[in-house]
Amino acid sequence: MYEWSPEDLMVRDALRAFIDKEIRPHSDELESGRLAPYDILRKLLSTFGVDQMAEDALAKELAAEEARAAGDTGAGSRSRGGASAASGGMSQSAFIMLNCELSSVSLGLVTSLGVSMGLTSSTIRSRGTLAQKKRWLPGLVSLGKIGSWAITEPDSGSDALGGMKTTVRRDGDDYILNGQKTFITNGPYADIAVVFAKLDDGSGTPPRERKVLTFVVEKGMPGFTQGSPFKKMGLMTVEGEKDDICSVGQTLAAQDLCSGLWPNRKRHHLQAGVGHYGVFSGRRWQQQIYPIVRSHILAND
Repeated sequence: MYEWSPEDLMVRDALRAFIDKEIRPHSDELESGRLAPYDILRKLLSTFGVDQMAEDALAKELAAEEARAAGDTGAGSRSRGGASAASGGMSQSAFIMLNCELSSVSLGLVTSLGVSMGLTSSTIRSRGTLAQKKRWLPGLVSLGKIGSWAITEPDSGSDALGGMKTTVRRDGDDYILNGQKTFITNGPYADIAVVFAKLDDGSGTPPRERKVLTFVVEKGMPGFTQGSPFKKMGLMTVEGEKDDICSVGQTLAAQDLCSGLWPNRKRHHLQAGVGHYGVFSGRRWQQQIYPIVRSHILAND
């Protein structure tokens, strides 16, 4: 059976002390939506040096990618289970510990952090060009900028890709994006949103069979409207609109996300990450499930 290392226990105790002092007194405000989670999360990341570690890890990652593009095939290798920008510069063990402890007090904090530093930045990291990564990832990986992942729509939830109605079409060198998204974590506050849309290429392809493209939309772009939070059962959420016309000059590198959204290895990591939100909400579950998830991550790293 896997046991916590002395370092793990030190991290756990320090996290619990921070949570008791900085988060629990604000639980009601956080859960009701009267207090946005970002200042508390930034203080948490700063206190434990995660923000700087994430930026440092990203800088090394981008430098390695640039070196590989220049012909250095040995650049950028790392050990299994080691630190990476994708986990905030932390080891996978520390990253899971952070999610475990936050889940014990507020699942909303975990989802806000996970969507911004996880789903949003990981999509740009895995699908974007080097130039796009340099443009959008700094700040995003440390929560200096807030990210959202806009895929769910009013008429397509579990069938998010098949039933998607948001469309995008070419207009010269640009794309015109039209549609509406809902239940978007971080939506009202996002500086950067990864938006999924079906390509309308004029070929008459049935909507369910069209390619899915991803675009990065930034706060303040013409035609991009961010809605206000609204209450629902469970986690609070937002409904947002991309009214009429939103022109985006760049798209992420992957062109056919419908058939290749996540390779097998990436899918395993995504499933493990989603597990943090529910499975790790109790400390008994942490002790029982953590070894399984950690072994799963290391086996697929």
